[in-house]
Amino acid sequence: MQKSINVVLLVLATALLSCNGQAPTFPKMWHTFETITNFNGQHGSAEVYFDETNQREAAFSNTSAYSLVITDYKANGGNGKVYYIKIYGGARHCMLWCEPDTPTICDAGDSLCQPAMPKATNDGTAVVNGVETTIYKWGDNLGPIPMNELYLYVSDKTKKPVQMIRDLHPFGKELGNLTIDYTNFEELSSIPASVWDIGSYKGNCNTPEPSDQCGSNQFMQQIKNLFN
Repeated sequence: MQKSINVVLLVLATALLSCNGQAPTFPKMWHTFETITNFNGQHGSAEVYFDETNQREAAFSNTSAYSLVITDYKANGGNGKVYYIKIYGGARHCMLWCEPDTPTICDAGDSLCQPAMPKATNDGTAVVNGVETTIYKWGDNLGPIPMNELYLYVSDKTKKPVQMIRDLHPFGKELGNLTIDYTNFEELSSIPASVWDIGSYKGNCNTPEPSDQCGSNQFMQQIKNLFN
């Protein structure tokens, strides 16, 4: 009888894990091409290098006012710096720096190591961009206050990310979805040092304080130019 009970418990536990499976673990260093769609239906694109180990990320874009944005979370005494860089004349020119919007790289919008991911549950399957995927869902909230719901679509064949949808509803107010499509996602063992080169200093990139443009309407409009 005890053996039968143990078998039943094992079957139930297996079934529970299959229904509430956590999202897979992703590499700490990766490269991909991202297409970003905001809740107004506008699109932007970027080639992204992500380095969780060294807490930094680089995003190259031809749809933004800045050709390259490098975020170094270890800089500025651990408070981080976001460098906004223009590329012209075959060279990089750092125009200004601001403090990051998030405290660590895993809190970044496109990260695959988000703190709440261990709470993810299996939310079914779907075909996305022609790829059969499993959906993993989790909440990214402020304690009991609803803020975000995330849906990560992972390829059943390659176990690589295909798409992430962030349902934005801060304090229960629905704003819409922010969608990131990952293309040609690949794990890296290293990233060339040249990726992190901020180039010559322009504006305030070599000053101890961030630019006074950070957070201004004009500056935010330049950032929003990421979207066509």
